[in-house]
Amino acid sequence: MNLRRSLTLEARLQTSPRDSDFEIPKPYPRSDVNIRDRILEAGQHLFARHGYERTTTKQLADAAQISEGTFFRYFEHKKDLLVALVSEGWSMLLTDLLMELSEMPSDRAIAPMLKHWLSHFQVQSDLFRVALMEVQYHPELSARIQSDVLSKMTSITEAFVSDGIARGNYRNLNPQHVAHIFLSLFMVMGLEPTAFHTSQEDQIAFAETLSDLFLNGILEPSTRPAELLINA
Repeated sequence: MNLRRSLTLEARLQTSPRDSDFEIPKPYPRSDVNIRDRILEAGQHLFARHGYERTTTKQLADAAQISEGTFFRYFEHKKDLLVALVSEGWSMLLTDLLMELSEMPSDRAIAPMLKHWLSHFQVQSDLFRVALMEVQYHPELSARIQSDVLSKMTSITEAFVSDGIARGNYRNLNPQHVAHIFLSLFMVMGLEPTAFHTSQEDQIAFAETLSDLFLNGILEPSTRPAELLINA
């Protein structure tokens, strides 16, 4: 599934969820993405703009330039589209995390990974907005993300932190707690990735500051309490 493609669909869709307010985009080329991907892309944009409940299958079909009957051949229910969109999107994120951690040259080279993820959040802002907004209203979706994705992401990050502790590069903190804090930062950024850093320069500076805080803390070494210096 090519969820990374940037579409012009968002610019063509209006803010109101009424059928009459949805402008049908120009026809897809015959060689373009397959029908399932088009439905997923339509769901990603419409769910993010109008919410799952207020988006109809007719609007999804119109945005994907297919009939409503064709939509139901690929997804029996609208909920099936939501589950597929979120679970496949998070799986993509999990793959990215594995690649980033495996290619990291050292335990302190976190800033480049953060820069990459900030850019990724901007490109896929609709996907993350849908996932983080809708998961609270659909228990089955929450359970699937928790079991299939979040637990794996936590385990991967926890193993990375534990390895750094074993090599003497990280403080002897609870690896699971560190992993939860680290991943929580990305969850917040996923809600509105441009809220605090709108330009590329802002992204770079933010990533470097976040990396510095994560690795070194906010206190100057000379002002740290004795117990922190002992455990550092």
